[in-house]
Amino acid sequence: MRISYLARLVVNPGSPGRLRLRGSRELRRRGNERSQALRSLDIHGGTSHLERMPQRTRILLTYAIGIALLWVLVFWLRHLFPSSEYLKSFPSSKTSSSLISPTSLTSPTTPPVTPQNTPPSSEGSTPEARVEAYIREWHAAWLQSAKPHLNTMLALSMPQKDGSSPGIKDFMKLQEGWNQIIRGVQKRHSSVSHEDFSDLESSMGHPPSHAPGGEVVTKVHVESNGATVTTRLGDSPPEFNVYQLTKGNGSWYIRSIDRFFSDETEAAFTDEERTAILAKVTPDAALPELKPGAAPNCDRLFTEGRKVTFLNKEHTLHVHSGGMLSVPSGVLGVHHLGAFPEEMRPLTLRITPGDHACEYAEVDGTVAAARLLLDKSSPAVTYRPAHALEAEDNEASVNHGNVAVFDAAAFMQVSKRAHEEHFQHDYVDHVLAPGSHPENPTPIRLGNPPSGKTNCLVISMDGGCLCYWGLDASGKPVSLILDFLVIAEQLKDRCKLPWPPVSDGPSLTHPTLQSHQTSIHLGKEGGRVTFQVKGDDFFRAIWRSANGSMVADTDGMGFVDTGAAVTYTFQEGMLDKATEIEVELHAGHRN
Repeated sequence: MRISYLARLVVNPGSPGRLRLRGSRELRRRGNERSQALRSLDIHGGTSHLERMPQRTRILLTYAIGIALLWVLVFWLRHLFPSSEYLKSFPSSKTSSSLISPTSLTSPTTPPVTPQNTPPSSEGSTPEARVEAYIREWHAAWLQSAKPHLNTMLALSMPQKDGSSPGIKDFMKLQEGWNQIIRGVQKRHSSVSHEDFSDLESSMGHPPSHAPGGEVVTKVHVESNGATVTTRLGDSPPEFNVYQLTKGNGSWYIRSIDRFFSDETEAAFTDEERTAILAKVTPDAALPELKPGAAPNCDRLFTEGRKVTFLNKEHTLHVHSGGMLSVPSGVLGVHHLGAFPEEMRPLTLRITPGDHACEYAEVDGTVAAARLLLDKSSPAVTYRPAHALEAEDNEASVNHGNVAVFDAAAFMQVSKRAHEEHFQHDYVDHVLAPGSHPENPTPIRLGNPPSGKTNCLVISMDGGCLCYWGLDASGKPVSLILDFLVIAEQLKDRCKLPWPPVSDGPSLTHPTLQSHQTSIHLGKEGGRVTFQVKGDDFFRAIWRSANGSMVADTDGMGFVDTGAAVTYTFQEGMLDKATEIEVELHAGHRN
């Protein structure tokens, strides 16, 4: 099974120009408000259905939502940039009167169009002929059954003013109708069942996922009854499809399709870059002090049988073995596995080369923390933030649903394409395999480590991650801890001010806000009130009525985060019943 890589990038943006939410404010949102969001799904106090799902189901749901978001993004861009050269070939809204109803696509009355210029007897004569035939037939199906209905999809996907999406059911019917058509195309070009040959890049959006002339065969490799055909799509940036084929009954058939976003020869780091970066990692690197209010107490994260609170319920903490990690270079990295490996920077402290045991703490099927044991003979008594080179804090990059700990030298030697292949085949396929346990770290062999050795462990995670060195009484590093803030107690400072502001003008002022270097500015924009916050320690604001009941809070408002500030917006009159505003500020955390 293949998961749409593009969908993963939508869920976890990672390309240049993307919205990249960084810093302690967003870390707390990911690690902290995750539980608030899950609890909000059941306001009556019951357990959220999402949280009670098996982790494998949650992962599949996440990727499915990503595909849906990709659809909405394409249609939304069409409305925002109608004059864009890239979107000029999109169907005009003037054609909306000729669009068919959702049910006519759900139950197609005509089969997919088969190109007339490709005799059936020749389309499987060579691997490239089979691939080109599939591209032509897929594109013909798109022209007939998808392109005419793009405006319908756009209309159905747009939310109403009240935030509801009444057209989502018809949207899904249209999508399922398209899926049925494409399954027929796939099955005709495959020697296996269409469930196994899954071209999940087959979006009915625009531009089409496959198009003659737009997708060009660049490489063909044949071995006995197997073959690999590589195609290139576009140039800015290019994308690559890799078709695996098998030969049977004298004809070639497609077995699988993978899409990649890097050329197979593109290096993540040049030799010069790798050498220069690794040289900066030293065994005597200075370790920063803990920030005020931080009390990681990492030893408590690995106390077997300890009772902890998770999602407002008491659970038992369990500690499991996570396997062995081989670090022959003595340089560790903590970063997500997937796209943009060139963003990785190793941790500043060089450790003793060798094989080190890993263990992880689990609460109700969710990983709470992981630990790499560098020296079992001496316990950790103090903890220091573990920074990566060039990093401002000890936050690790959690993206594409995972975070990994690995030998950084091996990580940097692997090409960009190889990173994508490791992610798709070694990680995603492993996590989604029947009988797998996604909470267990996934072992991956980057490059060519010695036989039986694993130099990368990947943990399924969708929240935040803080890294700490565990030091013994002599100051020697004996462990590396990854705290996912799942069971951490968040400490807060609070201040209350009258609402609406009496004399402070467009800004709210209070000694507590000043001590946290947080500023709040009010404004008006198009009949809406804006509430702009600057400062990493802001957690949320709550408006209360005269009797103390909550009128609204920022968790329920739309917002835009530019990195420098977060701006919330709400309708005028929404807070007419409020007499007080309470601002909550992050004051550290403890385990």
